[in-house]
Amino acid sequence: MRSIAETEMKWTLILRLSLIGLVLALGSIFVISPNLESLLWLVVFLYYASAIGHGTRTLRFFHGLLLGILNSVWVVAMHEIFLTRYLAAHPREVQMLDTVHAAGLSVSPRWIMSFTGITVGVLEGIVIGVFAIVAGMMVKPKRLDLRVIANIAEPGAEA
Repeated sequence: MRSIAETEMKWTLILRLSLIGLVLALGSIFVISPNLESLLWLVVFLYYASAIGHGTRTLRFFHGLLLGILNSVWVVAMHEIFLTRYLAAHPREVQMLDTVHAAGLSVSPRWIMSFTGITVGVLEGIVIGVFAIVAGMMVKPKRLDLRVIANIAEPGAEA
């Protein structure tokens, strides 16, 4: 049976990894071209999966899911704060917003981006979670050094 400590969420791991998403969100506004952004996110997701696979023993899917959701909060917040600059660098998103307005929906761009961002974050979290499960299967479990345990159990015994 697993102990409580083995099944706890590693919140600091999720928060630290999500800061990469914050940096990438800011980069997508100021530096990174929209064509390169998807590739960078894929690389980041693979890194996330590896970090979760190595940093946790259980609940890997939920770590990935929560990480994806937290990333979406960062991304939506940065895109909202820098909306004008973000839209200036992302003409495809402007075209999508225009299509929504042309269809007769009078919804603000901020609302559309927020709803879309959170939805995408949940979907990305599912992908990260699945990747983390696979990465966890590839991690070799730590081996116990039985000589150390024998020395503790029997102080006079040699290994």
